[in-house]
Amino acid sequence: MVVNDEMTDRVVETIVKTARTNTVGDGKLFVIPVSKAIRIRTGEEDAEALAIEEPATLSENFP
Repeated sequence: MVVNDEMTDRVVETIVKTARTNTVGDGKLFVIPVSKAIRIRTGEEDAEALAIEEPATLSENFP
C-alpha cells in the first residue's frame, strides 16, 4: 500500500487498531519511503503516476 506522507500516520494507526488481536500472528507493518513511482502504461513518474485515473470502460463496438 502506498499513501502520501500526510496520510501515513492515520493509515498506520487504522491498520494497527484493526489488525491487533494481541495474539501471535497479528503480523508486522513496515513503513518505508518510496523513492520512485512509474505508471508503466504512460511513463508518468512520481506524483503524476500516483494520481487516480478514471477506470476504462468498454467500447460501444465491443462484441
